[in-house]
Parts: sequence; structure tokens; C-alpha cells
Amino acid sequence: MFQNGTYTAQFRLFWAGEVRFNIRLVHPSEGCYLLNYMWEVCPLRLTFTSTFVGHDGSSETTECNVFLDEDVEQCDYSDKRSGVSWACVKPKTLPCSSRVDHKVDYDISGHLNKLCFFLSSEQKSIISSLVTYDEEKGGTFKRTIKGTPVSIDVNDSYVPVRVSMRRPPCGPDIPAIPGPTTGFWHKKVWTSTVCKNQQFPDKDHYFKCLKNKELYFMGDSTGRQLYEFLVFSILNTTYIAADPSITRRAGPHYAVHPPSNLTLRFRVHGPPLRTGGINVSHFNYLANEINSIRGGPDYVVIITMWAHFTSFHYDIYIQRLRGIRTAILNLLDREPETLVVLKTASTRTGVPRLSSDFFSSQMNKILRKMFRNIKVVILDVWDMTLSHKNEDVIHPKEVIVRQEVGLLLSYVCPL
Repeated sequence: MFQNGTYTAQFRLFWAGEVRFNIRLVHPSEGCYLLNYMWEVCPLRLTFTSTFVGHDGSSETTECNVFLDEDVEQCDYSDKRSGVSWACVKPKTLPCSSRVDHKVDYDISGHLNKLCFFLSSEQKSIISSLVTYDEEKGGTFKRTIKGTPVSIDVNDSYVPVRVSMRRPPCGPDIPAIPGPTTGFWHKKVWTSTVCKNQQFPDKDHYFKCLKNKELYFMGDSTGRQLYEFLVFSILNTTYIAADPSITRRAGPHYAVHPPSNLTLRFRVHGPPLRTGGINVSHFNYLANEINSIRGGPDYVVIITMWAHFTSFHYDIYIQRLRGIRTAILNLLDREPETLVVLKTASTRTGVPRLSSDFFSSQMNKILRKMFRNIKVVILDVWDMTLSHKNEDVIHPKEVIVRQEVGLLLSYVCPL
């Protein structure tokens, strides 16, 4: 960076042949400034509702959020030990204990965003001159920057020694990011530059690694994707829910494979959740859930929590992580051989004021700082989604999810 709009990019050449360049502008510096400013002055950019139902069938729906106006009578569902602040406006005729569901309300949120997310005509002009931007529809800041040369040809003699010869086994004690990138794609296969990740070409390889294991996936739907890949594509079965009203999105779910004595579980984290109609009895705050599990040398906890927090001030995310961090330390104290994995955010598209990659990238930095010097694995998938030819979406396609699972299992069964 030369402070004049020009940059120098350095990257390693991992294979011989044609290398094509793809440079994308996610945000101009003015956009980052505005988003950061908005993050500070508008800590809540989404709002939610809950329905309360009485014994006589009467119901009321009220607004809920991380915090409400102080002059509003409210039902407090916070849990300080878990780092959770959550409250709903108290129904006029029903008790707080009659709350039955949780859902996002985009209509109220749209009004909230118009109050929070304002741009001057000059700011709009600056951004519009660089990228396509639509305040009402959300638009996208990402734009491919064209330049020359479009590609280069890499000679065999310039390709470095095989990466596998220089990488340590995957484990919680290795540096998270030893270089400018965490890996590269080649023929639909992700090769990690962090550690010796493995490929699992058939089901037998998966079952060999997962024999006598219990994997508990907790958090949002980007973590649930890994759980569902193992359940649907590897076990070739479906998950089990004890209650027929339990939804796919929320859980709790579990699946078993008796021949290999494998158990898989999933449970969503508590609010905020950008979804509709989840029964409040079906989610649990992650810190409480972690405190309830047994752990052990064959137990793996995989936590993914970011996608529902990008529309809130980072202090709210930090508060939640603190509760989870304490619960993890307690778990490792009673069962030190438990493998704890925290999966990072991935790249995505969406309404910038709610789902910007700028917010996600900042949250990845926070995650690393919060769990520095703790015996956990940071499963970094940012570069994996960023560098794939498929477009950035909140739920990556199976070709990416398969490699995410392979990277995860490389830590479960290191070479």
C-alpha cells in the first residue's frame, strides 16, 4: 500500500501452468469508514419478535432484542454466565413465562435501518462512482477490478517444493495463520498451508477416522452444513429429533452410525437468530450447553457463531464469546483431551449494512484474540470460500463443504 490508491500483492505460486488473476473490491475505504461508523452509532440493526400464548389460547406478540428502551416494561431472558443479554417487551395480559417462539421481523428492522443507515448525497456519490449500490435493495459492494496482465504462465522450475513436505500435523498447538494465505484450490481439492490436511476419497476413510467418536456441532447454519454433509452424504441417513415440532434449522438433532459407534449432534445457538418460528424451548445458550457435555478424548465440539451477529455492535459478539470462552476453559479443565474447534466466518454476499464481509472479517480477528493461548483449533475457512470460483454465498456449495469437513477431520485424526 503506497497511500496513493496503488497496492502490491504477493502470493505464492503453488502449481505450474496458467495462473489467472481475480481482484475484487469489497469496499472502498469510504465504505469501510461508513460501515464502521454505523457499527458504533447503530448497535442494533435488526429486531425480533416473540409470541406469548395463554392457557385460554389468547396470544400477544411483542418486540425483542439484545436490549430495549429503559422506559419499557420488559421480560428479561438474559443469562450473565453465558454472556447473553436478551429481553422482550412484556405482554399486556400474559406472563413472561408464556413465551413460545422467536423470529426476526424485517418490517420493523427496515424502519430501524432507515433511521440508522443514512448517507449524505456526497457519500452516496463517492460510493456509487466505484461500485453498484442501492440503499433500499442493499446491493453489493463487491466488484471485479480489471487490469493487465489477465494471467501469467508459471514454469515448472519456479514451482516450490511440495507443500506437504513443510507442514506440521494438524492440531490445536500450531500457528493459526503462518503466512499470507491458509491454502489453495487445485482440481476441486483444498490444500492447507497451515497443516497436513487429508483427503477422504470414500466413506471407509471417514468411518475409520470417526470410529468411536462423538461430534457435537453447535451454532449457526454454516456449521450445521458440516453436520448435514456427514449425516446425508456419508452416513446416508437422516437425523433424529425427539420432538416432531423440532425444526431442521434449530435442532437439537442427532444421528448415529452403530457399526462405527459414531454419534453426531447439532444444536443452534440462542438469539439473536435471523429466522422465523423457532420454538424457544429448542435452543440453548452455547455456554450452558458446553457446560452440560461430558467431553473426553473421543469427543469433539465444533462451534460456529458469526452469521447472526454481523448486524450488531461487536461488543455484543464479544460478550457472547466471553461466556463461551469460560465454558470451554471449564470443559478443558475437567476433560483436557476434548478437542474444541471454532470455525471462522466465511465470505458471503448480502445487504452490506447487515451482512458485510467487513463485519465478518473483524469478527474473525476478535475470535482469534479471544481464544489466543487456549488449546483450541481455529478452523479457518475464510480463504477457502474467498478463493473458490463459486460466488460468495452464506451457505457454500457441497464442493466447499466437503473440503471444510476434510479439514476438520484432519484435526480429529491428524497424520
